[in-house]
This record gives sequence, structure tokens and C-alpha cells, in this order.
Amino acid sequence: MCGILGFIGDSKAPDLTYALTTSLLKITEMRGKESTGFWCTQGGVDGEIMYHKAPITSSKFIELDIWKKVGKFVPNLLIAHCREPSTGVGSPAINSNNHPHVSKTYLTALVHNGRVYNYETLKSSGYANTLGSECDSEILLRMFERGEYFDDSQKTTLKERFKGTDPDMAHRLYGLEQIFLNAPNAHMAVAIAERKLHHHRMLWLWHNAKRPLWILDLRSSLGQYFFCSTPEIWRNALEENAAIMDFLPKDHEMFELSTDKIFLLEYDPTQESDLKDKASWNAGWRTRRYDLESYEEDDTGAEELVPALIVNTPPQNKIVVWTMLDSKERIQTEMQKIHTSQNFIPEEAVAAADDDDDVEEGTDLENLDDATKVKFEKKERNERVETAQKTFPRPDDDEDSFELDELKTKVEKNLKQISEIVSQIETTIANAFLENSISIHSLQSLLRGLEMTKSNLESSAMSYMEI
Repeated sequence: MCGILGFIGDSKAPDLTYALTTSLLKITEMRGKESTGFWCTQGGVDGEIMYHKAPITSSKFIELDIWKKVGKFVPNLLIAHCREPSTGVGSPAINSNNHPHVSKTYLTALVHNGRVYNYETLKSSGYANTLGSECDSEILLRMFERGEYFDDSQKTTLKERFKGTDPDMAHRLYGLEQIFLNAPNAHMAVAIAERKLHHHRMLWLWHNAKRPLWILDLRSSLGQYFFCSTPEIWRNALEENAAIMDFLPKDHEMFELSTDKIFLLEYDPTQESDLKDKASWNAGWRTRRYDLESYEEDDTGAEELVPALIVNTPPQNKIVVWTMLDSKERIQTEMQKIHTSQNFIPEEAVAAADDDDDVEEGTDLENLDDATKVKFEKKERNERVETAQKTFPRPDDDEDSFELDELKTKVEKNLKQISEIVSQIETTIANAFLENSISIHSLQSLLRGLEMTKSNLESSAMSYMEI
């Protein structure tokens, strides 16, 4: 079980947005205590990016200097994550396994609550060389990115497949299709944030019945959409901030996303409304919903497209990224300033690169040609995976390293506590009925919480059976 949260849009009250997001992140610790992380971007053409994650609880994370800088950074798109990892999909002690997972350019980031059960199969099917961690969630981002590496002719083919969309949007739909075709049994609540060119920002949201995901439309009051894992987390965050409760209307909208659609929020304050076009922008906003049934396989052959190496890519404006992580996502003592752009080397090119020639460590990548850069980055990824495997071996390799007795004691303690909580709930409900002091609303809220808890426990049991 993990927790995800975030927002999109320029805040009408940045201090309140920061306070609310901080409370949401702290309270989401109830869904994951092993690591915390965030990715965010400012608005505007030159909007900068900030990104960090660490194997600590969110209550400690919000005390870090880099999180406190978010308040002055004033982002208009942010996603965050609290992790409680499943067994066998990457130790949180190795920071590359934690969320968010980001693209090579840092312009796209993903957070995921759930489990990709066929992760090992997908790795062996061609994604192994695109991964920089042992976390199953990362492969969702790599599938989402896959269509980026198509050349213009291939993107035109995709446009025919996904009629009514431009090539740039079609390659994203192709990536989403890959996720739902290749990981149909995954448990998922997912948020993907994208810093597009100029003022354009995008937030993709979806979930299935195994994981909750709620969204709040606060555009009229705060100028933003928010999302979080459960209504309880949202209510608790509001209760911590009296100023926010006074600022927001009492009847602000909150709803659980449909499990059969992908929800896309786009924000660009420079876009004007077009009342004649329902799919157009409205006061800087555009929302789209994509039906999952449209992702059925057909005979157009698009699923056989092979990403091509992009050449002669026009230069883009350099974008500043602030992070306290190095290239292997190890935590540093000082803030790092990185320059990135829309230019990138496709992962497939890295997978096919010859790794016989070594490049000296510390080499400035900006001074390398593309072919040499490919080799260097592949070498870095291989070293990262090798280090992770040595630091956190699989149970079959060395069970003693997992301190099984201590973990067994903790599991038994938690099971006992859960049993005691269930007994307390039963007693409380019985007394409330006897005293006629319970409402339909209270029972409905309790039922939702019990159903979510049941789903999470079932997921944990399934994960245990697969070890």
C-alpha cells in the first residue's frame, strides 16, 4: 500500500497551497512509511523543476530544506508519493527504487500506488535496459514513454490509429495502450506529470478497482485541481489548517475517478476559450477522458512499430532542474543544478549500444557525441543495477540478510493490532445501534474505509503468495 497526491494549476493563494500540500503529504504517511518523494515544476516558459526523494517518513521529509524551498518555488504542477513497498520489488534503502520515477530529461515524472505482477516478464521482454531501478512501478513510465521515440512517419501511423488526435498526443495514447495491454492485472492508482513546452502542463490520472484515487476541483477558489488517495486523508489535511477551511467553500467538489477511464488535465494560462469547440481550452484549462475500451488490439500493425533513433532534433530552451540527487539518485549534501531540454537519446538506442568501449568516470556528457554518450549512460545504468543487487539481494540469494525473525515479529504484531482494531469497531458499532446514535453518513464512510482496507490486505496477501 502506498499513497499519492498532487495538484495542477497556478494557485490564487500559494501559501495556502503549500500548507495544504504539506499536510496532505504528512498525513499520507499512513499509507507508506518507508520513503517519500516529490517532483514539481514552475509555470511559464522558463519554469524550473525541483525533484527529490529519500527513504524516510513524510513527517521527517517535510522538515527537509528542499521541501521547505517548495513553498517559495511556487510550482503549478506537483506530484508526491509515500511508499510502503511490496516484497521483492526494490528496497527503499536504494533510493533509485523510490518514487517519483522520472524521464531522462526530468520533464516527465510518475507516482504509482499498486503492484505490477508480471514485472519480471515485462523486464525480460525488452525493457530491462531502459530501467534504472528494481521497482516494478518504473516500468509503467518506460512503457508510457515508448512512443516518444517514434519518428514522424511512425507518429503519423499512430495518428491514424488514434483518430482525431495530433501525433504528439497519439504517441502518449500508444504508451498508455502498452500499459493496459501488457499489465492488465496490475493494481494501479497512477499520476503522471509532464512539463511540456512553454506554459503547457499536463497531468494524467487513472486507477482501477484495486487502488483508490480521488480528485478535487478547486479552480473557483484556489485555481487548482488536487488529487489524493482517500477522502479521509483530505479531510484530515483540512482539519489541520483552519485558514484553508475558511478559504475553501464548504461544498467544494470531490469525486472518485471512474475505473474505466483515463483522466487528463491540461493547464496553460495563455490559452483562450473557444466556445464553438467543446474539446478546446476553457480559461486556460482543458480536460479529457479516454475510454479504456478504445485500447483494444486491431489489425493496423501499430503494435509492431519499432522506435527509431531521432536525429537532427531542433534545439530547445534549456530548463533548470534542482535536485539533491546524483545521476544514480543517491542523496547529496548540497543542491545540484542540472540543465535539461526536450532533446534526449532514446532508451532503445541505449539498449542496442556497444558497451565494449569505456568512458572515464566524471566525463562531461555535453562534450560527447551521441554514440559515446549512449555507451556511457548504458554503463552507468548497468553499474546502478549491479550495485542494487549487491546491496539488497533477493531472498533466494541470502535470506539471512532480510533479518527474517525480526520481520516475522513485526508482521505478527501488526496482525494482532489489526484484529484488536476490528474488535473495537464491532463493539463501537453495536453500542451505537443500541443507543441509536449512528448516522447513515457515518456507516457509509466506515464501509468505504473497510472496503479499501480489505482490498489492500488482499493485495498484500497476493504479494506474499507470489514470493
